[in-house]
Amino acid sequence: SIVGATGFGIDKPILWSSGCVSGGCLVNTKLCSSGSYSRPLIAGCFNASSGYFAEGGEGQEPCAAGSHTDQEGASACSVCAAGFFSLKTTSAAAAVNCLPCSKGQYNAMAGQSGCLACTAGHYSAEDASTACVQCSAGTVASKASSFACRSCAAGHFASKATASILCTACGNGTYAGIGQVQCNKCAAGSVAISGQQECQVCLPGTVPSFGGD
Repeated sequence: SIVGATGFGIDKPILWSSGCVSGGCLVNTKLCSSGSYSRPLIAGCFNASSGYFAEGGEGQEPCAAGSHTDQEGASACSVCAAGFFSLKTTSAAAAVNCLPCSKGQYNAMAGQSGCLACTAGHYSAEDASTACVQCSAGTVASKASSFACRSCAAGHFASKATASILCTACGNGTYAGIGQVQCNKCAAGSVAISGQQECQVCLPGTVPSFGGD
């Protein structure tokens, strides 16, 4: 859209010539305001398109990666907030809006062109996360880009010491329910082999044995 010529609220307008080459022609050049630009051989100013900015000179500039503008006539592009990102404006797609990081990803800083995956043992359950959260004890996330942690199965446990990546099977003589931080010892006169969720009481006249005993 063409917007007026001289002035219209400009602090520091930039000269443009609309294709003039002679000195006499240049004397009569008009001024484009910040947020608009000139085109060669056309006597007029044009608002910068969405995803672009203009400083009053010839042509408009694309928003850089990590920035955007959804307004026409922008004199600068706005930086994407933490948890969001944008790619550089191209002829195929303008950086009109910043996009949120997906679940399982995060972005801790503003002005970014992409998001980072949560590492194993961590997760982000919401879009536009600015940080990943470590799985709580008794739960794990074995792969990167997780958006939830799973509880350890019965007979297994996970503590902070294992970095919330793997569940470990309880050893002989111990047991655990679902999502446990540690295994419990079987009471005297009862037994459990590795990976069990409960202990079995020994028959009268027998003692706990784990094979080879």
